[in-house]
Amino acid sequence: MKKEICKFYVIGNSIFAYITFLKGREKRVRINTELKIEKAFWDVKKGRPKSQYADYSKFNIQLDKIDIICNEVVTELKSKYANIENEPVTDIKTEFVEIYKQKKEPKKNIQNKFWTAYNEFIESKFNSITAKSIQRLELNKNILLEYQKHTGIEMTFESINETFKVKFESYLSKKNLSDNYISKIMSIVRQFMYFAFRKKYHTNLDYKYVTKSTNRADIFTLTESELNQLYNFDFESDRLNKTRDLFIFQTEICQRHSDIKNLNKGNFSLDNDGDEILTLRQQKTDTVVSIPLSPLAKQIISKYDYCLPVLSNQKFNDYIKQICKIAGIDEMVTIHVFKGGKKESLIKPKYEMITSHSARRSGASLLVEKGLPIPFVMKLTGHKTMTEFQKYINYSEKSVKNALKNIWKPENNLKVVSGGL
Repeated sequence: MKKEICKFYVIGNSIFAYITFLKGREKRVRINTELKIEKAFWDVKKGRPKSQYADYSKFNIQLDKIDIICNEVVTELKSKYANIENEPVTDIKTEFVEIYKQKKEPKKNIQNKFWTAYNEFIESKFNSITAKSIQRLELNKNILLEYQKHTGIEMTFESINETFKVKFESYLSKKNLSDNYISKIMSIVRQFMYFAFRKKYHTNLDYKYVTKSTNRADIFTLTESELNQLYNFDFESDRLNKTRDLFIFQTEICQRHSDIKNLNKGNFSLDNDGDEILTLRQQKTDTVVSIPLSPLAKQIISKYDYCLPVLSNQKFNDYIKQICKIAGIDEMVTIHVFKGGKKESLIKPKYEMITSHSARRSGASLLVEKGLPIPFVMKLTGHKTMTEFQKYINYSEKSVKNALKNIWKPENNLKVVSGGL
């Protein structure tokens, strides 16, 4: 088992990193991470914030970066000093801190100005977006670094223009990425360039040419009949039964999987009418929503004593496909993928297209189909604009037909008199 070099402790309300690479406890190097947290939210055993801490994911990302830097410094020092144990401890500690600071805050120069600004761009988002969105920005940076390596040309602010857009898009298309995914990558590049422009790091407005149109993605939801089919199916595996319960609960409350993973009794309360309400803060939008619980939602949450089973998003998505397949939700559906401006059509069984997000979409779509006013549904889902919400829901052919048949009822139409036509 690999020995852990860097460990984190809370003293007062400040987080310190203790680095052990010399023999003897007194020879540990101590670094103030400049991060603060109340002890009640600190897991002493794991040396990390507790999972229910609001900024849990962001703190972990920052602590991971510090851990990586500390390990790099240790490797550098051990490489420099063949017999490091024989060197004066004070000198080694001083040199450790100096190298650590250099790596944590590299000096800005012409060669790394673009990438230093990109790191600053990511750090500026720590308190305004979710950890998952931060990871997306990190991924975008890695894609740009790979492109830089591919071309052999140093990335600069001045190089982000229409020519870059054409070449970069061609490079991404050859990686078999969809047009919509490429559009998201381009959008983040523009966001970064706008950030750097406002910081007066450049005056290049040609970055605005870095755009790519998007195509509406196919939406797959489950019908009420399919959800009943899923709910009433008795799976042999306890794991799959729990997955089914999680999916149905998520459908009933129209929320993301990431927002229900850490629910506890504190999220539930009774309103003035005595009705049970679930209140949570959505990670993606930082929006607080209050959801009245349906009888089915109350039945499921009570079954688990207000502490739902915990599954990673990846496992949850894998298991959802399994339960839908076993329950017979296997209608063949057509999906459309746009690559290089060309539409590709694929036919797949429906269960392959169902993910954790399908629950939220299905719940919202069914509420609209049943006549709940869209503004009310948006209040539950947390959507701010009608444009975004319309991209989100799926109207089934049956619901459209039933709505039309209701309109066509004689009492709802003009009376046709004899000889009128």
